[in-house]
Amino acid sequence: MRENAEEVDRAIDKREAAVRNANAVDNLNSYADVVQAHAMAVKRLADTFAPLYAEMSDSQKKRADEIFTHRHHEKTVAKS
Repeated sequence: MRENAEEVDRAIDKREAAVRNANAVDNLNSYADVVQAHAMAVKRLADTFAPLYAEMSDSQKKRADEIFTHRHHEKTVAKS
């Protein structure tokens, strides 16, 4: 997870450094780099999490499913 965060942070830092002088196309491409780094990080996390999830009890799986759904996020944000 740290490596994933560092990779995303590097993409964000690179974008922030270049965005001041970037044209619209450069801006879109740098944003795409950030999004791609984030997507790759999420994919690596999913790949790592899969074996752990497979070993969980049904109740643990149900809770994990709730946590990783958008509906749970909305409920958490609404409580804030």
